[in-house]
Amino acid sequence: MKTVVLRYLLISASIFGLGISAVANPVSDYTTTVKQSISNSPQYKYIGFQLNSRQMDPAIQLGRLLPSIDVGGDIRATDIGGDGKSSSSGDISKAGGFRSIKGIVSLTQPLYDYGAYKDLQSAEETAQFAQQDYRTSYQQFLYDTSYAYFNLAKAIKNVQYNSYNLKSNKQSLNELESKYKAGVADIADYETVKANYYIAEADYAAAKREEKVARAELRKFTNNNDDVVLYNNDFKVKEPSPNTEEGWEELAMRSNPAYLGSMHTKESKYYDYQSATSPFMPRVNFEVKYSPGFNDISSLGNPVFDRFLPSRGDVSAFYFGINLTWNIFSGGTNYAELKKAAYDYQSSEFDMIQTGRVAQNDAMYAFRFVQLKQKEITSLRESVAAAKIAYEKYKERYDQGTTTITQYFILLNQYYQFLIQLNNTEFDYIMGFLSLYKTAGILTTKTVQDFNSWLLLNQDVEL
Repeated sequence: MKTVVLRYLLISASIFGLGISAVANPVSDYTTTVKQSISNSPQYKYIGFQLNSRQMDPAIQLGRLLPSIDVGGDIRATDIGGDGKSSSSGDISKAGGFRSIKGIVSLTQPLYDYGAYKDLQSAEETAQFAQQDYRTSYQQFLYDTSYAYFNLAKAIKNVQYNSYNLKSNKQSLNELESKYKAGVADIADYETVKANYYIAEADYAAAKREEKVARAELRKFTNNNDDVVLYNNDFKVKEPSPNTEEGWEELAMRSNPAYLGSMHTKESKYYDYQSATSPFMPRVNFEVKYSPGFNDISSLGNPVFDRFLPSRGDVSAFYFGINLTWNIFSGGTNYAELKKAAYDYQSSEFDMIQTGRVAQNDAMYAFRFVQLKQKEITSLRESVAAAKIAYEKYKERYDQGTTTITQYFILLNQYYQFLIQLNNTEFDYIMGFLSLYKTAGILTTKTVQDFNSWLLLNQDVEL
């Protein structure tokens, strides 16, 4: 049995080698394709700039706790024209210009702003969430690119298998049609073979359409028409490590970015709740103000000082002091905002719990899926080997005249169907493995390199 399997693998490898050499487009392996996607895909650039944008939030909130300097001024020139006569008020209007200048330079340093401090802590947690959200999007991007790559590889193989099946059915139809016309073949056999040919023709057309769609899907990421290196038929089926459901569930709870992000969201909502209590507390600022002026004054914000400032001639004023603001009541708005913040925090807490459960369940499902596909691959490889032996034996019997050509081509068609089924199952196994890594939060470019060495180079890689 081992000898037969090796023969099948060698034959398939040679077929794929011929298929690759006939392709005019450049050929890229898995690692190269992912690198091209990272360089060319706008989706990857989007998630990168989105992360950079979100991580500016702490700097924005920090600005509320740092000193602020404001500068303002006003210059006016008025031309007064008069006839020298007394005005109604008794003043004598004189022709000439009247200039006024005023300016203000103020520095404000918050001494106590509970809300601003809590908003800063909330923003820091939001930035941590953004980092985990980036990991989620990045791993999904790697998974989607991988899916497009291996889906195209699967589609190319299925086109090849269906083309061989179509050719064999065409040959069967031609031979039986000749015998039927000669009167040495049964009409039932002839109609059966003709129906099988039409089915094979439809399967081949469907496979070609799937390949075309798969190429377009990969082009969305790479922005080129490169072909792909096909993974080996004899790649070694590996066990996930750790090899237990519990191990992957624990790994997911430690590394799953969605779960870790929900933890940071919960902490952010807690700080938002604390910030919502700040309207019930005073705000204290240290203020320094300088107001130069000529024939005009600028308000220093202190009504006592402003009242005694002269309004003519050189007017310069300097003020420093502490400003305390305490909003005692704001029409009930503050209480409503506090209650809303409490609800937001409670909802984020339950969302974190639910996200953790989903991560554990996804890890369990992905692990079981990989195990299932492992068993299916083993069974299908044995079925392919057995089907190959069967059709070869019937080929010998047909050559000896002890069986019909119909039976021989039925077995040959069954062999190709097993190959297609095996090809689809191997694709499911590979993507299930990558899904397991994604769920656990450990799908990286290092994973891509390891899978490239394992599947395409047939190297023994420790996963």
